[in-house]
Amino acid sequence: MELAKVLPILILNSELSVTTDEMNIINDVFSCNIEFCSKSKYLLQSASINKNSKTNVRSKESWCDIFRFEHAYKTLKILNKCVDTLHTNPPCKHYISMTSALFLYHICYFLEYVLRRMYLTPEQERNKELNYRKLWHCQRKSVEDVTKSTTDLEEQRINHKKMLADTIKQYEKNIVTINEIDKRCNEYITSTNVRYEKKQIVICKAWIYEQSNIQSALKNIIDDFESLKDINMKKEQTICKRKLITESKLLTIITKYDTEIGNRCKMLEQLSEIYKYHKLEKYDLEKEMKQQEKGYLVFIKQKEKIGE
Repeated sequence: MELAKVLPILILNSELSVTTDEMNIINDVFSCNIEFCSKSKYLLQSASINKNSKTNVRSKESWCDIFRFEHAYKTLKILNKCVDTLHTNPPCKHYISMTSALFLYHICYFLEYVLRRMYLTPEQERNKELNYRKLWHCQRKSVEDVTKSTTDLEEQRINHKKMLADTIKQYEKNIVTINEIDKRCNEYITSTNVRYEKKQIVICKAWIYEQSNIQSALKNIIDDFESLKDINMKKEQTICKRKLITESKLLTIITKYDTEIGNRCKMLEQLSEIYKYHKLEKYDLEKEMKQQEKGYLVFIKQKEKIGE
C-alpha cells in the first residue's frame, strides 16, 4: 500500500530527479505492461541464442525469471534511492515509513543474491559446490577434531582434577607433618633455650663472683701499688738528695783533682826539665870520667914503668 502511495509522488516530485527511463521501468513493473512482457520475451530469445552456444543448462522459464528479476531489481533500486532522498529531505519525511525502507533494502539484497546465483555458469556452480563440499568436509573434520580435543581436554581435566585432589591430600599430609615438625622444633627450641639460659645464669653468677674476687684483688694490688709508690717516691727524694750531695762532693773532688793535676803537671814539667838537665850533666860527667879513666890508666902505666 505504501509503495502505491509513493509511486505518484515519485513521478510528480521534481526534487527526486527521477529520469524518464526510470519512470518507464517503474510503470512497466507496477502496471504489468504488455510491452514490458514482449521486451522480456525478445530479450529471452536473444539471451537463449547466446547462452546455448556455451551451455544448455538453463531453461526458457529461468531466463524469463531472470529478466523479470532484473527489472524488478532495477525498480526496487530506484525506489530505494528515492526513499533515501525522501528520508533525507525534511518536507517529504511523512510520505514513507522506515519499515518500508528496510523492506526495500532487504528485497534489493535478496534479488541481488538471486541474480548472482542465477548468473553463475555450470563450471562456477560446480566449483562452488566443490568448494562447499570441501568446506563441509573441513567443517566435519574440524568438528571431529574439536570433539576429540574436547574429549582429550575432558580427560586432561579429569586427570588434572584427580592430580589436584592427590596434591591437596599430599599437601594436607605435608601440612600435618610440617605442623608436627614445627611443634617438635618449638619444644626443642624452648627446652634448649631454658637449658642454655640456666647454664648462662650459672656461668654469669660464677663470672660475677670471679669478677668480684678480681676486683678485690685489684683493689689490694692498687693499694699495694700506691704504698709502694709512696715508698718509691720517698726513696726517690732521698736518692735525689744523696745525688745532689754526691754531685757536690764529686764536683769538689773534681775541682780539687783538677787543681792538684795542674800543680803536678807543672811539677812534672819542672822535673822533666831537671831530668833533662841532669841527664845532660850525667852525659858530660860520664864523658869526663872516661877521659879521667884514660888519664888514670896512662898514669898507672907510667908509674909502673917508673917503679921498675
